Amino acid sequence: MLRGPRSQSRWNSFTSDPTAFSEPRRVSSRGSVSSPSRLFSSVLVCEFSRLSPAHWVVLYSLWVSSSQLLCCLLDSWRFIDQALVTIQWEMAERLTARVGERQYSRLSVVFALYGACRIVKKLPRSVFYPVPKVDAALVHIKFRQEPLEKILCGVDPRQFRNVLHAAFGQRRKMLRSSLKPVLPHGGAVPERFASLRPQQLSPTDFLELTEAIFPSKDADLRSDLQGCSGREGKETREERPGRFLEDGEELSRIWRKEKHGDY
Repeated sequence: MLRGPRSQSRWNSFTSDPTAFSEPRRVSSRGSVSSPSRLFSSVLVCEFSRLSPAHWVVLYSLWVSSSQLLCCLLDSWRFIDQALVTIQWEMAERLTARVGERQYSRLSVVFALYGACRIVKKLPRSVFYPVPKVDAALVHIKFRQEPLEKILCGVDPRQFRNVLHAAFGQRRKMLRSSLKPVLPHGGAVPERFASLRPQQLSPTDFLELTEAIFPSKDADLRSDLQGCSGREGKETREERPGRFLEDGEELSRIWRKEKHGDY
């Protein structure tokens, strides 16, 4: 379910089950009853850019691929203000884990940079029907209102993604070993990171690691990384276009799979 800004009362739904639209109803602030409109068969292929900005997203994904759903939200972050998602408890722990914790993952790293996540409530499996085999959690996500180059402190998002995938793909190995496939010719993992494992690096550490492996030629981007504090500034994500361009168009596919939408 997706809702526009507070001033609007329009709701949109995404589902692969047409019968789901016989029930959803909402009483607006003016007392009228409205039904959500169906725009896309699945949120995985939703083009958020076609909808009005500053949306609130409410998603239920207990029986689908939560990781891919979350990746789609990441690629659409500039069109979403905040999201409330129902996901498996294990996924919620991974999403909100901090450095050093067992559940710490690449999703933990990325969502810590793109916004703020918190578990609102744990939902036991007994509250669902049919009863699933796992518990769930209601998670609130507030996305940062800044351009992508500010969020990633000037680091190229594609290179950052590749470093995270390689590091957490072999999380028991030291970074000097796990990052070999992504190192440029003649490159090496910086000594201060080489003997560490991915769960020992903070989100900012991963940005610094990526910049060290793929140094930017742009002095402004390097200064962005040096001054990166993870705090939001006054600049909004709409005030200037992203610097990471591909074939003349803004890069919008970073985290999701090729088959999931084209926006």
